[in-house]
Amino acid sequence: MRSSASRGVSSSGSSSARRSWTGSAGSAGGGGGGLNNESCGEAACEWACAARSVTGLHIRDALDNVAVRHRGLVEKFGGHAMAAGLSLRRDDFEAFGRAFDEEVRRHLSPADLHGEILSDGSLEASQLNLEMAQLLRDAGPWGQGFPEPLFDGEFQVLSQRVVGQRHLKLHLVADGGQPMDAIAFNQGQPLNAERVRLAYRLDVNEFRGALSAQLVVEHICDAGERDSA
Repeated sequence: MRSSASRGVSSSGSSSARRSWTGSAGSAGGGGGGLNNESCGEAACEWACAARSVTGLHIRDALDNVAVRHRGLVEKFGGHAMAAGLSLRRDDFEAFGRAFDEEVRRHLSPADLHGEILSDGSLEASQLNLEMAQLLRDAGPWGQGFPEPLFDGEFQVLSQRVVGQRHLKLHLVADGGQPMDAIAFNQGQPLNAERVRLAYRLDVNEFRGALSAQLVVEHICDAGERDSA
């Protein structure tokens, strides 16, 4: 992964123009979708599925096109440009995968699928505190077209543990800073690195009435891989 030229788009609460990371697309909390639950009766099992999109693909319209071109394949669906939900018979999963892949290729090139994370830059170690986290939270609401600031930086891993079977709880420290907690959702595998590079949001964590600053990790990698992509 490496940093590329800044895009020149600034975001409230950030100290620099957004810049992009390019490279592998693995991320904590990300992903293209998942299966929420399965219901089985006398008929074939039906899956309730969730989908998240990428820039350049209107996911709801893509599902609509699949449903039109392949009648009866998608039971029902709904959503918007960046996220959608659908019901799908288990026996139709492979056929749906082929149809969806064909539809996506109509709109996206291989270059569009190359992993990219836009960062608002780095925060100083002294800014990784509850006051800054509250300022960022209160500056919202955030949403599509006005995303919550995303920062990047390197941290030393002091400790880590898996919580809820699939989330990684980290205790980190930035150079010259104070130790703090971080959570990487859907990152169930412990890290094999003492120093990591993160793309993160600075958030307010509340536990038993006490407030603290916490990093919500969107992407994580070994700091030594910074220039490997």
